[in-house]
Amino acid sequence: MKKDIKSIKLESSMLILRSITTDDCKQDYLNWLQDPKVNCFLETRWQKQTINSIYEFIVNIQKDENNYLFAIVDKSTNKHIGNIKLGPINWRHGIAEISYFIGDVDFWGKGYATQAISTLTEWGFKKLKLHFVKAGFYQSNIASQKALVKSGYEFQAIFKNELIAANGVREDHVWYGKFNQ
Repeated sequence: MKKDIKSIKLESSMLILRSITTDDCKQDYLNWLQDPKVNCFLETRWQKQTINSIYEFIVNIQKDENNYLFAIVDKSTNKHIGNIKLGPINWRHGIAEISYFIGDVDFWGKGYATQAISTLTEWGFKKLKLHFVKAGFYQSNIASQKALVKSGYEFQAIFKNELIAANGVREDHVWYGKFNQ
């Protein structure tokens, strides 16, 4: 499916999901990726992050027809507070992964991740005709689990001791998913 990255804008009661652009390569974004409180469950914590690396990531994602990356924007302030990605997408099977983070800690615990997950999942089902969307998370990431459950996702699998947490301890990789029904 050919994607038009400039025209995608999704809304819920609290947020706007808009295609991320290189204009989003700002210091706040970099600060999120470098903040151990924010990045402790992000795989990006293993690489050195710079404005240039963020820029390159966005440019590459924009060209990739198997991934959709959105800025999560607070509707009331128009502030970019995090990101959410749908992909990689397996078009043959109609399956995609969803991943997300709220980088601005002032917006944690207020339902933004739940609304972002719900909004993007429904768009994936309706617009992209996906059959199944799944999300993996560190077992200790209770906030992610709660957001997925509130978004209608259900437990699928656990991969024992698959991940290495920020503290160096092995941790289970938990997978939840949602079917298009």
